[in-house]
Amino acid sequence: MSTAIDPGAHATPEGNQLIAAYLYNALLNMRLTTGVEPLPPNDPVSFPGSTYSQHEVEAEFRSRSVDGSDLIPLSEDLMGKQALFSVAAPATSRAVIVELALIDNPGLYPLTVNIGLESPEQFSLTKTFSQFSPEPQSIELTKPVSLDKYSFVDVRVSADHAFANGSTPVSMKRPKI
Repeated sequence: MSTAIDPGAHATPEGNQLIAAYLYNALLNMRLTTGVEPLPPNDPVSFPGSTYSQHEVEAEFRSRSVDGSDLIPLSEDLMGKQALFSVAAPATSRAVIVELALIDNPGLYPLTVNIGLESPEQFSLTKTFSQFSPEPQSIELTKPVSLDKYSFVDVRVSADHAFANGSTPVSMKRPKI
């Protein structure tokens, strides 16, 4: 049995350090933190009855970070003031299209929405909606070449304000990317 796992199947201090290294490196790969060097998690991760190689653990982090799941969770099918999405984007793709569905609430308008691609260029577009429109609003952003080395892009959508739907702030329906 690995020294990283105690007999109760809980991580030991060494195991916690190993898990932290994988999480830390995943944050670097997702560009959620920058300016620091990766940690070397060279040991296999062992649990009672299973051992996972560094390659298997890294593949698991990659699959979790590009499956389209929200990095900032959304409530139901509505968005508060901000959401962050991670979406697949092959190197050959040159654009990201964000489809916004507005909400018919006169108190929301005018509504200013900023859509940005997390990149060194911090590329973004801002659009102000003066009133509700029932048709989806498509906004196209050019994907910076600096993101071609990644198999996914992170798209941040933010609104300048929201209204209270019960205890949940709402600015629009969940965007489609």
